[in-house]
Amino acid sequence: MPKLLTVEDLTKELGISRTTAYQIARQIKHSKVGRRILIAEEDLLEYLAQNTQFQQDNTKNQ
Repeated sequence: MPKLLTVEDLTKELGISRTTAYQIARQIKHSKVGRRILIAEEDLLEYLAQNTQFQQDNTKNQ
């Protein structure tokens, strides 16, 4: 069974505001149970991998 995260969990784990957490939740496959939005941890990790850009350290290339 996958680990499910709430919007409150997103705010704590990612250090983001509640508004940003809801914006991300709308973009990820999620389920609603009553008024709660639940996101599978796997879906969140996939979203972060696709939408995170890492910058290379240019000093190593010099």
